[in-house]
Amino acid sequence: MYPGLSRIFMASLGGVFLLIFLGVNAMLIFLVVCPVKRLSKTADEVSLGNMEAPEFHSNSKDEIGGLADSFNRMRKSLAKAIKMLGSESG
Repeated sequence: MYPGLSRIFMASLGGVFLLIFLGVNAMLIFLVVCPVKRLSKTADEVSLGNMEAPEFHSNSKDEIGGLADSFNRMRKSLAKAIKMLGSESG
């Protein structure tokens, strides 16, 4: 029929796949990579003894949110343990 129609179709299909790829990539970065980087930074500060590092807040109810809640509980338990050790030795 039209020889240029298949090229237009393939170019359009390639453009759609490119938009989908960029959208999924952006969602992955904002929903997974950024929160994990923030949590890692907070964990590094706590591991270096900075117990005054701010708590990690996540409003999500997915695995990242569960990890953030677990990390905050662990941090509070660690602070209590250090406080108890300090009161026993003094």
